[in-house]
Amino acid sequence: MKDRLLLICLPDTGFKAFSLAQKEGISAINTDTIKKGVQIAKEKTPTGGTVILSPGAPSYNQYKNFEERGSDFKKNIFDT
Repeated sequence: MKDRLLLICLPDTGFKAFSLAQKEGISAINTDTIKKGVQIAKEKTPTGGTVILSPGAPSYNQYKNFEERGSDFKKNIFDT
């Protein structure tokens, strides 16, 4: 099932996840913004596929809180 999974990793915690994924043979891509991550997801996710924004990784380096991050994610889902 690993071939059906793609991690799109954002700073800073995502870069550690990227490294761990590579060690396990899981496909992963590093990117620096949610906007770029959404674009990658749209390109790589097959019709009917699922994209999950993981709230487990902090993003205080880019957003003041999870609400702001979630709003940016939603905006980029519909704008890109």
